Amino acid sequence: MKLSKFYILVDEVPMKDFEFSKTFSESIELKQKAEQDALRAKNELERVKIEAEQQIVNARAEAKTLRLKSQQITPMMVEMER
Repeated sequence: MKLSKFYILVDEVPMKDFEFSKTFSESIELKQKAEQDALRAKNELERVKIEAEQQIVNARAEAKTLRLKSQQITPMMVEMER
């Protein structure tokens, strides 16, 4: 029955002591946990990617250092052999 026929307008209906069913509440909790797990996994993946990039940068720097050292050592060895 529509209340507008009687010129009654209902703005809100307060509900006290309302609880969702246990199944519904559990499904909400499971969804939130799944979202948190996905976010945690995404953050872990990002951390691993950053660590891998850092290792690459460190390896390149070490390779460059070794290359420069070998370039310096070679002329010294030639000079020593004379």
